[in-house]
Amino acid sequence: FWTRLHSLQSLCVDDSQGTQGLETAGKPCGLLFICGQDGRFNRGSMGVLKYLFRGAVGKELLDSEVIMESDDESLEEIVFLIKRNSVAVFYSSEMKKKIYPNSVQIPNLIEYIPTNAESNEIDSFEARKSVDFKRMILDNL
Repeated sequence: FWTRLHSLQSLCVDDSQGTQGLETAGKPCGLLFICGQDGRFNRGSMGVLKYLFRGAVGKELLDSEVIMESDDESLEEIVFLIKRNSVAVFYSSEMKKKIYPNSVQIPNLIEYIPTNAESNEIDSFEARKSVDFKRMILDNL
C-alpha cells in the first residue's frame, strides 16, 4: 500500500518547496478522487482505489466491476485528496475500520469522519459529506 500511495504522491508538487522551478512545471498540487455516485462513477477514481487497496494493475484497473468485494459498496463513499506530503480522506467510521491496516501507514493523514448518528441517516450523512468536502478542499489546497 505504502509504495503505491507514494508513487501517487510523487506526481504532486511539494508544498514545502514552493511552486517555482522546472521540477514543478505541470505538476498538480493534489490529486482528488471521488468514487460512486458523487463522482458519477468515475472509472479513474475507482481504478485508483483498486490500485491502492488491491494492488490492481493493467487490465484489472479497466474492469468496471465493484471496487473491492461485491458486498463492500461503502468504498464508493470514500473521497481522497492525495498531496505530496499528506492525504485527506472522507470516510465513515465503518470504512475506517475496514481500511485501518492501510490508513495507519499514512503519515500526515487528515480524516473527515461523520458521527455514527450521521452515518445512519442518509440525509445527515450527505450533508456532512458536503460540508467536509468543502473543508477538505479549502484547508488543503
